[in-house]
Amino acid sequence: MPGPVMQPKPSLKMLGTLAAGVALLATAAPIGEAAAQDVPPQFIINQSGWEGGARARSEAGDFSHCDVRRAFNGDQVLIVSLNRRNEINIGLVDPSFEFTPSTGTSAVVLQVDRRLNARVPAAPGGEDILVLAVGDTPELLDALRRGNAMLLETEYGVFEFPLSGTFAAFGALIDCIALANQILPPEPEPTQIEGDGPQRIGTNAMAALLQAAGVEGALLVPQEQLPVDEMELTQIWLVGEVVGGLHQRDRTTAGIEIQGFVDDYLGILGNRCDGEFEATPGEVEVLDERYAFAPVDMLCTGDLGTSVVTAIFVLDDNFYSVFFHEGDETLGDEVTAATDAIAALVRQLAMDSLAGPPGDAEAPPSEEAPEPAGGESEEDGETPPADDGGAPADGADGDGAEETAAPAETETETDGESAN
Repeated sequence: MPGPVMQPKPSLKMLGTLAAGVALLATAAPIGEAAAQDVPPQFIINQSGWEGGARARSEAGDFSHCDVRRAFNGDQVLIVSLNRRNEINIGLVDPSFEFTPSTGTSAVVLQVDRRLNARVPAAPGGEDILVLAVGDTPELLDALRRGNAMLLETEYGVFEFPLSGTFAAFGALIDCIALANQILPPEPEPTQIEGDGPQRIGTNAMAALLQAAGVEGALLVPQEQLPVDEMELTQIWLVGEVVGGLHQRDRTTAGIEIQGFVDDYLGILGNRCDGEFEATPGEVEVLDERYAFAPVDMLCTGDLGTSVVTAIFVLDDNFYSVFFHEGDETLGDEVTAATDAIAALVRQLAMDSLAGPPGDAEAPPSEEAPEPAGGESEEDGETPPADDGGAPADGADGDGAEETAAPAETETETDGESAN
């Protein structure tokens, strides 16, 4: 199979570290090598041409995840991992990849026997590894076990792998993680906000907000794949080749003052630009001395071209929030339309809130829906959104599986399955 042709794209590098944590997928040591201890047989997998087992995230031997891997086409390696939340990551190692820190995320179409189709987010996990964040999708794992071939359509090339031996190997993978959950202490619960106070927008609420705004085909990135950096993103989503993001922080000052937040976060975004950064703020709108909205258009121009970013900064009763979208200059209309749609919805939520008592305002169709950019407590008549609690790394501590977005647009057929 010919190697993929890399097509570098300009970027603010918002998502350049999206999969940095899952570099562990390719480098984590087997438990037996990481610590001198007796290893249960289920933690060592050597089945039908696939090898792997339990993996450690540190030299101390702390359990990370279970995986299996197999070489294909001479120098490619396919890795399938499963963590204690039953979330799947698929890693493709190819020495022809030349990923850099500025390489962003993309959407990959995954097919099994052309009968199962899933669109999943993917990002570099190192210079030569592409990581697909599949999430908690048992139907896909079953299809991989019983299927004959897997096809990956990526922006770096099309890759096809025979699935010989996967029924036994992936069965052993499931047994490995089941034993880990049985013998290891429970994973820590996601960080919760104490009491019944307002909570930030969780994954389900973000999905509902995007749907209510009319942002079609948005694909949320699982919480454990979010980068841990100065941007402090609480949600990331893909809309085709456009990337969206959300940052929220607690409101700590009285009065309607949003400019300090805008200036601070524009400084963070400017530092992410690998070329010349230009920000054009719009007019700040204040509603009833309670809510504030500040639109900003941005350009990042470097050697590889121009990246377009639009953002809406929001101040509500509890949070400062910024929603933004990024794409190359050919996607300017799509970038602007996505941000405008969210801005219109959030503004309408604020107007609805001002029109009547709390709890009377319309909200996106979700019990976790924010109002307008942060959740309300149960005592105020609203059900609070789920907590984010994201953490980096495959198999790392973090948010439960219910907070991980399943791949969008998954279609399956059950006929014709065969164990291999």
